[in-house]
Amino acid sequence: MIMISVLLCATILATSFAIPFKDGSFVHPKDIQKVPIGPTSDEYVRDLMVNIGKNAEVFADVAHHATSQETIDSLFDATETIKGGMIDEPPALQIQCLVCEQLIEILQRGLTEAGNDPDIAWEALRPIAEELCNNVLGVAGLNAEAMCPGIMGHYVPHLLYILHNKTMSPSYACTELNFCDVEDISADGQALPIYIKDNETPMERFDDRKKRQAPGSTFRIAFLTDVHVDSRYTVGAPTDCGMIICCRVGADYTGEGSAGRFGSYSCNTPIRTMDLFMQGIANLAEKPDIVLYGGDAPPHALWEETFDGQMQASQATVEAFSRNMPGMRVFPTIGNHETYPGNLYYLPRQEIQDMNRMFTEWWRPLANFSDENVRTWQANGYYTTLIRPGLRILTFNSNYGYTMNFYNLLNVDTLELVQLKTFMNDTLQTARNNNEKVIMLGHHPTGSAQNHWGRFYTELVLQFGDVIALQQCGHTHRDHFTMFVDQTGQSHGQMFVSPSVTTFGAINPSARVFTLDSENKLVDYDQYFLDITTADVKPNIQLAYSAKQEYGLRDMSPSSWQELTRRFESDQTLFQRYYWHRGTRVSNSECSGACRDTELCNLRNSVFSERQRCIDAIP
Repeated sequence: MIMISVLLCATILATSFAIPFKDGSFVHPKDIQKVPIGPTSDEYVRDLMVNIGKNAEVFADVAHHATSQETIDSLFDATETIKGGMIDEPPALQIQCLVCEQLIEILQRGLTEAGNDPDIAWEALRPIAEELCNNVLGVAGLNAEAMCPGIMGHYVPHLLYILHNKTMSPSYACTELNFCDVEDISADGQALPIYIKDNETPMERFDDRKKRQAPGSTFRIAFLTDVHVDSRYTVGAPTDCGMIICCRVGADYTGEGSAGRFGSYSCNTPIRTMDLFMQGIANLAEKPDIVLYGGDAPPHALWEETFDGQMQASQATVEAFSRNMPGMRVFPTIGNHETYPGNLYYLPRQEIQDMNRMFTEWWRPLANFSDENVRTWQANGYYTTLIRPGLRILTFNSNYGYTMNFYNLLNVDTLELVQLKTFMNDTLQTARNNNEKVIMLGHHPTGSAQNHWGRFYTELVLQFGDVIALQQCGHTHRDHFTMFVDQTGQSHGQMFVSPSVTTFGAINPSARVFTLDSENKLVDYDQYFLDITTADVKPNIQLAYSAKQEYGLRDMSPSSWQELTRRFESDQTLFQRYYWHRGTRVSNSECSGACRDTELCNLRNSVFSERQRCIDAIP
């Protein structure tokens, strides 16, 4: 889950001086507040934790390195110094870099003291880790006692295992995970390979199908993502309960508010809302021909995750597609919440191998997987298949570029990553040879991904922009896009990021339907939503907007979307309308000046380091 890194880092930030240092000083966790780490440090920690604990959008944006001006403002207003003035008016990324490096150093020190045994190190660190977590969540007014044992137990042992299995400096680790904004480096200081020809991995042979659909024949593609279904959602349960998610019944879920029948903004998705949305999209007047699913089925209850619980949520989502969209082919990808624990995808782990095997079994009937699809999906979560003459889908495992997947510190050196990149490159090249167009489906946007992944994916789009008909992902729960621009400033494509089915993060449940023409060219998309404020009385899915009409686009080409961002610079009314849709009409808060410029940096940069340089240059 994207919040875990923020929680871990904020914990270390608030308590990093409670560890023995070279001068022999030691401060017990209970005495943390007495440590002089800056004249406004208490206000900083309190404001930061209240923001990330109570405002889900700020929470997500901090975890994605301060991509919103709201986050930047909260950090700048909260403090002018940190660590006794070591950094004056620190930007959010500088703070995260400092905290991340301290976290890695402390864990490495714990490993050393434990004779480099991760299990012994964890047993020694557990009481301190849980107490520090209690302090941090307590500042935010959250139920720390209920959540901290599970959160720390699910993630700190894995971090210790990673650090045990790879020698790395704190700066290297934090750079790879985008907590520090410096150039990519590899373990030996050399550039990492993008991809290689792997003759031992057989590629699917494409038929040379140059036949096209009859003139006027359109093709409609529905996209649903980030369901985060919660089987424990209870109508009338508290919506403000001191937990990360609410709307449940139990001793840990007491508080204020009353959960609505179809959802509440501080909670995950009730089963009835998932069913309602799938049925509504399936029964549109112009029915979709196929469905794409962007991943993330389990709820955000990271403190109580189990392997069986994660799998049950994913299986329930597959069954919901089957009963609510009968006869439709559904093509999935793997999100970061599918794994156990959430975020941590590393193929050598037995839990990941079991997950891939189970997903293959569950999804095969709905996607009508071929034997080759089964082989690659079960092997490592990717596949390609022809879905109509001249149109192919390429689903890739974007967990290999996700910054909160701490195992990417190990994945970056693996053959599995190289094979994935090779598969993507070769699939696009073969599609070009066969005169096919390709739909790219992943879970994570590239702009906040690791730099090595962002650069690789950007190079693919620049090279194969003429082959790619559509790029689609989810993850952020918001409505936005990312452009892929070459060194001359020309855009070669855009990745559409669609909002979620879940309400978590103050979102109206949403889904999207794309339309392609007879030549498999994208001509428009329709965005649908359910207004949670009126859903109990009128649970109807509504059309929010159609892209071409709403934004005055001449077509759906990369140049049209690039021109739209230029119009955003001079037309605040137009940009504000985009920003309203970005949050699925929940809030129409103004975003102008530096806020707008920050969002434009996000839209125009597909590589994290380039995006960050753009943000840093904002006056």
